[in-house]
Amino acid sequence: PANIELKVTKRLEGGELKGGDFTFVLTDLANPDQPVQQATNDANGNVKFLPIKYKEVGTHSYLVTEKVGTNANVDYDTMSIVVNVDVTKDATTGNLKTEVKYVSTGGKSIGANDTEFNNTLTPPPPVVPPTPEFQPEKFDLSVPKFDLTGDK
Repeated sequence: PANIELKVTKRLEGGELKGGDFTFVLTDLANPDQPVQQATNDANGNVKFLPIKYKEVGTHSYLVTEKVGTNANVDYDTMSIVVNVDVTKDATTGNLKTEVKYVSTGGKSIGANDTEFNNTLTPPPPVVPPTPEFQPEKFDLSVPKFDLTGDK
């Protein structure tokens, strides 16, 4: 058998990753209605899918996407990564070997081999307290509040 571990990373501009912040979905393109796995990022931005094991020669294609979350202050990366895995048999040893190619498109992809999803955190605008409004009608200027002379 031959195993592969997909190498995908996450970056959050304007914020700090804590781990488990974002969810990624791995789908087999031969059966797109059934996601194969889901994984989340760690604090260093690494996304760890479980290893995929192959027992025979063949070609496999997967799609990696990020689930769009509900945080309105995050601009989520809509990039898609197609992962092509070619499983072949080594003529000398007879062992299976794999070749993995990543092809990224859309979203914030930089080049065709980008494997880093980039989200941007925009902090909400600060809440500015309302400026108090001066209302002179609330002050009765005919009533002395204090006496500077001491005659009263």
